[in-house]
Amino acid sequence: MDNVDNSVNNYLIRDRELLAVLGSLKERERFSVWKLTNHSFFGLWIFFCRGRFYKILKICYYTNKNRSRPH
Repeated sequence: MDNVDNSVNNYLIRDRELLAVLGSLKERERFSVWKLTNHSFFGLWIFFCRGRFYKILKICYYTNKNRSRPH
């Protein structure tokens, strides 16, 4: 469980860094705490859905590869 917590924390930190970069790009727009937590929750949602998404992509990739192979 500690492992999962660590990866989530790392992801949130990365998410905040990304927001900081985006904030500096967007005419120094200040992100409120509400916005930050909102984006972090969205990031977490992506983080948990990503595994499933990659699995689907992998299946699509391999089926296409098999189809294009000469029989």
